[in-house]
Amino acid sequence: GLGNIGFLYDKLFKSKKSNLSHAKSIVGSKKFKLVCGVDKNLSKRKKFENTFKLPSTSDLKKALSKYSPEIAIVATNNNSHYSIIKVLSDFKSIKNIVLEKPGGRNFNELKNIYSLCQKKDISIIVNYTRLFQPYFKKIAKYLKNKELFAIFQYNRGIANNCSHIISYLLSINFPNKISNININVCGFKNNISIYIQWKNIKCLLINPGIKNLELTKLEIFTNKLKFTSDNNFAEFKVYESQKSKLIKKHILFEKFKLLKNVNKNNELKVFYKDLIQNFNEMDKYKKISLTTSKLIEKLKKYEKGYNKKF
Repeated sequence: GLGNIGFLYDKLFKSKKSNLSHAKSIVGSKKFKLVCGVDKNLSKRKKFENTFKLPSTSDLKKALSKYSPEIAIVATNNNSHYSIIKVLSDFKSIKNIVLEKPGGRNFNELKNIYSLCQKKDISIIVNYTRLFQPYFKKIAKYLKNKELFAIFQYNRGIANNCSHIISYLLSINFPNKISNININVCGFKNNISIYIQWKNIKCLLINPGIKNLELTKLEIFTNKLKFTSDNNFAEFKVYESQKSKLIKKHILFEKFKLLKNVNKNNELKVFYKDLIQNFNEMDKYKKISLTTSKLIEKLKKYEKGYNKKF
């Protein structure tokens, strides 16, 4: 698909330093070659063709037959994920699939997607970019055995926004089983808070009801430190918890500052840099992706049930 994450974000924001879409990230990679874009929308296809001087089509089967790609990126609406992957799995050239989060319409569909790909010997990973970045991996490793409390502010729905933070918290410390995750909901209609807790992790998901503003901000507190992300959850600043003082010379600031090859909003660039390695660790990411999908499904039911009170 040639929508926002597939292609349009880089057209909308016109950033020279950042890669905000799959298309630009692949074109800029030395390891991969983008051969074709597929979308039903003619206007999007023309913009894609003019930008990259590459072909596009509305016919997925035609593109697969003509170009025999090894990797496919599925960046379409959730309702179409399963049907598209069924088509992809019928072509022997396809060895790897990148699927946009959260993957399918629900947990059962994502489980069926993984099962289908396993039968066809296709590696598939859901695109939770922060799971793959060395920078975020280092922080997750540091936080694994710490008692932590996280506050996440979002405004584009539980599936769109919260799947990022839930998958990341699961990567820090995975629950023994999903029934061990405690959930509570409070607030007002269209302005609610959801509290989730397992093992050493406590998290408050807050939707302040703000429209027309991209809000994806995370704060993580330990006994001594506070990690505060920017509004795009692209990097952290580290503070002393008690004094709210930004740590500049502390050893932890050096440890957690962005790596030299990682810039703001360049998650996809890093993802494609180590894409084959990411596929090799597919089983680990599969467990996180499936549990995230299951938990998102439960949270949506809690949210829907809570709003019925008003």
